[in-house]
Amino acid sequence: RSAALLLLIPVLAHSESRQRYLEGSPHWMRNVMAIEVPSEKREAGRTRHFIERCSGTLLQNADNKRPDLILTAWHCVENYSDLSKHIQIRFPHAVAPLQTLFARIYRSGDSITSDWALLRLVSPVPDAGLLGLSLSLRKKNQPAYALGFAGELRQGRSSLSFDADCNWSQSNRWQSCQSSKGSSGGPLVQVHSDEAYVVGVISQG
Repeated sequence: RSAALLLLIPVLAHSESRQRYLEGSPHWMRNVMAIEVPSEKREAGRTRHFIERCSGTLLQNADNKRPDLILTAWHCVENYSDLSKHIQIRFPHAVAPLQTLFARIYRSGDSITSDWALLRLVSPVPDAGLLGLSLSLRKKNQPAYALGFAGELRQGRSSLSFDADCNWSQSNRWQSCQSSKGSSGGPLVQVHSDEAYVVGVISQG
């Protein structure tokens, strides 16, 4: 799956004017998650510990098994080095309440110019109506959703926000999208014949 991701990195503008997930929102949006990454960085000779808050997408398992792979952005896990600490995953809009799940890095693009990462859950996601989304190449003339858990919005880490009017630009990028810090790693999604497909990753402003 990772090879298909190399062409799908968008750049979005930052804004707080986004729609919110409601009870009647499309059910596929429940597969978008809030991610917290225990991180550390050397600054002025000292190690600074912090939590990187991002978003991600549960991917469908091609073998009809319970999904356990997550797509997010590489820069969200760039400073994750203490493997004794797990990356924490939450699905705030799952049908059934889910406790915090845990994940590890599986593969990544290893740079901001290839800003994608795959995480693998320590245990597959419990059966809570979360089947994951499939990857697809984008359709240039069709708008896409940009989704994520934006920390700069009120209750943004517990309530999904999205822009449903992202347009394809060039050089594997999208434009006219509205995003906010914390949405990094969230998906760009196009809906074809009532099926939702991930066509990109929220990377940077």
